[in-house]
Amino acid sequence: MKAPVRVALIGYGFLGKWHAQKVAILESQGLCKFTLIVDKSEKSRELAKTNYPNVRVEESIDDLWDQFDAALVVAPTSLHFEIIKDLIKNNKHIFCEKPLTSNVEDALEIKRLLEGTSLVFQVGHSERFHEALEKLSEYKNILEEPSVIKLNRLAAYKGRATDVDVVGDVMVHDLDILMFLFEEYPNSSNGRGFKMVTQNWDHVETELKFPSGRIAQVNASRNYSKEVRSIEITNSQGHLFVDLLNPGLTFVSPEGKIETFSFNKRDHLLLEQEKFYRAILFKEPIPIGFEDGLTAVRLVDMVLRGLGD
Repeated sequence: MKAPVRVALIGYGFLGKWHAQKVAILESQGLCKFTLIVDKSEKSRELAKTNYPNVRVEESIDDLWDQFDAALVVAPTSLHFEIIKDLIKNNKHIFCEKPLTSNVEDALEIKRLLEGTSLVFQVGHSERFHEALEKLSEYKNILEEPSVIKLNRLAAYKGRATDVDVVGDVMVHDLDILMFLFEEYPNSSNGRGFKMVTQNWDHVETELKFPSGRIAQVNASRNYSKEVRSIEITNSQGHLFVDLLNPGLTFVSPEGKIETFSFNKRDHLLLEQEKFYRAILFKEPIPIGFEDGLTAVRLVDMVLRGLGD
């Protein structure tokens, strides 16, 4: 395909507005052309028309398949499955925000539909783009040893993503990071959850046990008193603390030597979109593919099944 990639944004809600900004930036760089915004909400469509007067804005994607080459799926998670099925049927490249689908069965059906196609399919696990995660590769000793790992992702209620629980909305980031760092699937999950501001789980704490002996304690909340995003790894090789909110890393060796690093904040949405378009145009590798998204959905299911009543 020749540049630019014609792009449709499906969903102009909380996160869709941010993705629209990135499309516009990358359009100015010649990678893509912003051709279409689709949203069922009249209020959202009116706002999109105001912000992007040169982009076509519609309620439905039906009969508009010739207007774009690739779609950014930023609609509510409960709608992902049906949207993705139609996109595959019409041979469109797909970027899908996390989580991939609401359940494992839908994700497996998408996998079946993708078989035999050459479509680029990327999943929006944007937290993978933290510079701190790249730095962690320098600490192979502590990553390879059996460890206790603590991941916290806590925030105040924002009134969004209420169609999905906090595991699929928030914890899914850290479940993906676990797989990225350790490449090991857990044996079991046991935890506790609370429904506080929605009818779904709003606060979940779970413990995942791995074949190697690693134990991961993963906590997620969308009704917390402050915002926390952190990773801790502790074993015989020392203690490693990563702050993802105010990017920094601290390592304490067994001898008590302390190393500290700070990192620049990155525009994760911009980086992942750029990777998506470059994969379409130049066949460059995508950072987070379908199988990564499927694994994350499987882990969400495992965590939910491990919660007490």
